Amino acid sequence: MKQDILLTRFAVVASTVALALGFANVFTSIDLGADGLSIKVMLVIVFSIATLSLFYGNIVYQLTRIGQLKRHLII
Repeated sequence: MKQDILLTRFAVVASTVALALGFANVFTSIDLGADGLSIKVMLVIVFSIATLSLFYGNIVYQLTRIGQLKRHLII
């Protein structure tokens, strides 16, 4: 049971690192040319909101899983 908690914590860290690396890649690959800044920025904003909502759901699930595993350890 304690090994499950450790693996879940590792999953939280791995998800956070993947999110940070993904955002770093997206934000550094934006090429602001003469065709218009607003469309590219809007696409990045929409993508970022979608990614953050998925990340939030993942983190909430992982943290509630840790809480559930800890409750079962106490009983």
